[in-house]
Amino acid sequence: MLDDEHVTRSGSRADLPQPTRRNVLALRSLAACSGFLPAAALFVPYFADVSGSVAVGAATFSAGLLLAGLLDVPTGVFADRVGRRRAAVVGALAFGIGLAIYAASVNWQMLLVGAIFDGLGMALLSGNDDAFLYETLEDCGEEERFADELARLRSWQYGSTALSSLVGIVLVLVGDLRWTVWACVPTQALGVACALALRDPLHRNRSADVRAHLRSSWRTITADRSLRRLLVGATLGTGVGNVAFVMRPVFIQQLWPLWVVSAFRTAAGLFAAAGTRAGGRLVRRFGAVPTVVGGQTVTTAAALLSVAVPTVASPGVLSALSMFHGIRTTADGVVLQEHFTEGQRATLASTVTLGARIAFGAGATAFGLLVSWTGVRGGLLLFEASLVLTVPIYLSALWSATGARFEGGGSVTESV
Repeated sequence: MLDDEHVTRSGSRADLPQPTRRNVLALRSLAACSGFLPAAALFVPYFADVSGSVAVGAATFSAGLLLAGLLDVPTGVFADRVGRRRAAVVGALAFGIGLAIYAASVNWQMLLVGAIFDGLGMALLSGNDDAFLYETLEDCGEEERFADELARLRSWQYGSTALSSLVGIVLVLVGDLRWTVWACVPTQALGVACALALRDPLHRNRSADVRAHLRSSWRTITADRSLRRLLVGATLGTGVGNVAFVMRPVFIQQLWPLWVVSAFRTAAGLFAAAGTRAGGRLVRRFGAVPTVVGGQTVTTAAALLSVAVPTVASPGVLSALSMFHGIRTTADGVVLQEHFTEGQRATLASTVTLGARIAFGAGATAFGLLVSWTGVRGGLLLFEASLVLTVPIYLSALWSATGARFEGGGSVTESV
């Protein structure tokens, strides 16, 4: 029975209509192109080199991230109202232009212009890709495949990121930082071509009034208790989790040679790619919320042990924990898209991205303060432990959804 079911699932991919298969492949390719950034770990040193100051370079680089956060919700509204394809094309084009300006920059003013395009591109692409994929599958009645297809899309993206980090190491060794940044540009041009190859999902009821659209999106959040808790859990998990991921190399660098840090980043990307592929199967078997709850509990325990008792195996263990990041990305995407409403998917997804960016900014600032009191290891231990707080949030969302499902039937009652 299981073998028959497996064969049916595996063979059914070819049954997707040709336009759907083409869209899915184009979305995967766009994700891979946007993830191929050989200079991703070197942007801050490059900005410092061009601007002549570490402080100015870091501030200019942060401007792009800040702008992306400010534009997350407006660009989500844009994607919901004018169409997924237009948002993808403009986002890929802006992202590529921003990177090209980075590579050609000779002063901080040029870097700032590049950061504006970079931030716009990041904001347009975040949130829109999940909605695009879900609606593409929904058009042919195959939305139940969303978990598996989202897992494949993310695995392409993270796999591309891991490969590009290896390319970046080679380019830095044989060339210089500027050529490493230039190496980011060609794949973004390919990304624009992939976006142009996309076809919009079938027309959906989209509000012509921005204020009405935002009010409707807000009502969706306030009316769905389970969705509110999922949004909080995904926001904290992503934002605080990214702080922990970014700070792990700082901890590793204190104990091991610099090449270990580079190897950590590469391995983390590979494990994240593997996690996204496994995420689809885990979500289908256990459900999205149980997958996140169980995975977060296990990974937090392993991270705390690796940081509290550092050994030669700690970098390997910490990089392997990135597998859960891939799993969580898939699980969050699945459970949130199931709760989002038609015509508002990118807007609602952008609220998660915006919240995660705010949580990351606040968390990074707090980490800097903690380090001055507790040291890097103490600060990282506190942040790794704080991720456990997302577990009761997800559990409450699960209980809330269960209560809503049986409300009125007398089996389960929902409490505030």
